[in-house]
Amino acid sequence: MRLEELVDSKTYKDFKRWMELVSRCFGGLDIFALNIVKTRGGEEHIIGIQDGSTCQFAPQYQADDAELVASVVMDRFEKSRVERRAYETYS
Repeated sequence: MRLEELVDSKTYKDFKRWMELVSRCFGGLDIFALNIVKTRGGEEHIIGIQDGSTCQFAPQYQADDAELVASVVMDRFEKSRVERRAYETYS
């Protein structure tokens, strides 16, 4: 099941909140994965964090994932160029 299919579920909202918190803890990570386990009692725990260079993407979504990663990289690159140009203009 794709993440988009879970958007209205409590699980999605919990995972989204976790992703936002972890991202902020590390200064704004754009691409990373959480390793999560679910106990027999139904509790979920983060047991690991993988940065973008070690994320493993599902083969059936490889093309979509590659497109999304490229989009994030290009957005960051463009933002960096704009910030650098503004710094050089005003310094």
